[in-house]
Amino acid sequence: MIFLITILIIPFISFATAAPIPDYVNINEGDELIWDVFIDDGEYEDYLTDLGYSDEFAENYTKYIFDDELDDDIVGWKIKILEVEEEDEADDEKYVEYKYRHYIKEEDEDWKVEDQKDDRDIWKYDKDVYTDLFYAYTVAGSYGWYSGYAIPLIVADNVKWGKVAEELDDEFDDDYDRDDESAGAETATSMYFFMQKENGISSFVNDDEDHLEDFTLIVQFTDNGILLYYNYAYDGDTIVEFELQYRMVYQWWWAAALIAVAAIIIIVIILIKRR
Repeated sequence: MIFLITILIIPFISFATAAPIPDYVNINEGDELIWDVFIDDGEYEDYLTDLGYSDEFAENYTKYIFDDELDDDIVGWKIKILEVEEEDEADDEKYVEYKYRHYIKEEDEDWKVEDQKDDRDIWKYDKDVYTDLFYAYTVAGSYGWYSGYAIPLIVADNVKWGKVAEELDDEFDDDYDRDDESAGAETATSMYFFMQKENGISSFVNDDEDHLEDFTLIVQFTDNGILLYYNYAYDGDTIVEFELQYRMVYQWWWAAALIAVAAIIIIVIILIKRR
């Protein structure tokens, strides 16, 4: 009887199923990502004093911008993915929102929760969308709204960095009406098995060449769109730097493989000689 009742009611039961994650998104609920962090907000103070502000204003405004999540005592960021939402759309552009718990770490201290639940978006690759994003990331410091959100943690895994860099460079040409000394962009590359691979953006901007120095940005990503390396600097001095904890392993896996193969060959030769 119970079996018959079950058969009868099954057609009326709706089963909730998770929406598929788009191909350009390579994170899942439960994933954890950790970056080693270096922050020196004194370099941003230098920029403000170069602008002509007093030392007191420069110090106070820098403290305002570099809040708890970007305090110069922080040496690590960690996020744990809590939810990956369904694909959505804004202004005809598609994106996926992900929610995460944000942890920070200070030297010789344990991880502590900075935000129980925060959220960001992963935009589907479109040349114009990514040009706008990296334009904003480049000028964030010079425009005075720099924050942790100016650090792109996760992007689509199929970004064509050469096209974005070319478009971004053209945008700087138009907006700064400049020669090549005021602003520019090119692809950032890393070495992968003896070959250069485009994996991000390298850009710079200078609002007033007479008495200001360049803001420079280097951002690189893994094949999965995870932030691999980030460096934001003024006058060549790093303000904020992020390195994915396994960055060197990721970039130099082939070197490690060659060493392992060489070690095996040496061991085999030694064993043969001992016989």
